[in-house]
Order: sequence, then C-alpha cells, then structure tokens
Amino acid sequence: MKGKFTVITGPMFSGKTTTLQIEYDKARKVGKPRIYKPSIDDRYSIDEVVTHDGEKREAVNCKNAEELELFSTGGDITDIFIDEAQFFDPMIVGVVQNLLNEGKNVYVACLNQDYRGTPFSLGRPDYNVGELLARADDIKYLKARCETCGEEASKTYRKSQGGSTVELGSGDKYEARCYKHHS
Repeated sequence: MKGKFTVITGPMFSGKTTTLQIEYDKARKVGKPRIYKPSIDDRYSIDEVVTHDGEKREAVNCKNAEELELFSTGGDITDIFIDEAQFFDPMIVGVVQNLLNEGKNVYVACLNQDYRGTPFSLGRPDYNVGELLARADDIKYLKARCETCGEEASKTYRKSQGGSTVELGSGDKYEARCYKHHS
C-alpha cells in the first residue's frame, strides 16, 4: 500500500507552514503524524515548526535526509510532515519515496524558488525542489501579497542582494513580491 504525497509550496509569507500545521492537526484526529524540520532552520525554535504568526507545533530536528528517514521509518507513524524541505540534501527525494512505499502519507512544505526566482537548489546542479514537485500526487501552490503593490505574489524578494542562496531570515530580510516588482 502506497501513501499519498502532497507538496505545499509558494513564496515566503504565503502560509506554507500554516497549511502544513492545518494538515497535521487533521491527521492527528485519525492517525499518528509527526513533523520534521531541518536543523539549519533555527529562526524561531530548534524543536518546533513555527509560523511567522507564532503558531507552533512540536517537531523532530534532523541534520539531513538520512536522519529524517531513520527517525520516521517503521513504527506506527502514519503521516510524515516535513517543513522547509528545500534545506534538506538531495537524498530527500529517495527518502520521501521510501516513506510512501511504506504506506505513509507525506506532506512537504518548501519554497519552490530562491530569491532570484530560480528553482531552489542550494547551488547543486543535480537537484532542486522541482524533483519533489514532479513526484507529488497533490500540489498546493500558495500565493502571498506583493509588498509593493498588494497584488498576488509568487516570488520571494531578498532585501540585500548577492551572497549565498541561503540566508535565513523573515520580514527583516525578505518580502513577497509579484513578478512585476520582483526584479
């Protein structure tokens, strides 16, 4: 029996983690779900997923995809929730597939693009989050509001340009922008 794979994606401030938490709360009523997060994301907490509005859920902190698989295979966990999946290494694709093959439902929240508007890849030519999107049974593509004009936003704009792809932050470093105001 194979599980269902759902990807929740969009720019920063579109409600990805909020949507993940809503799905988690639904799963708690009928099964045994667990939330995982990458250890690189220490903005609000190391053992919780936290929305920009401060909503929290307990989470297992994992340093890489291999550790996530170790903590989530076997046992009675029915649903796997992964926040900020773009920060995991390329093995995340195989880990998700293995969990699905075990019959677990997998929900992944991730940025689909980096601040430059390219598929989020952490600079790796062999992997980007498009691999997860292509394998999903369901994609929830969320939008935000453009900080410049108020229209629908599908891009993440970083206030300071240049530097590495990953620069953790929130409203202090990033804004949601529409295509017109992104560049």
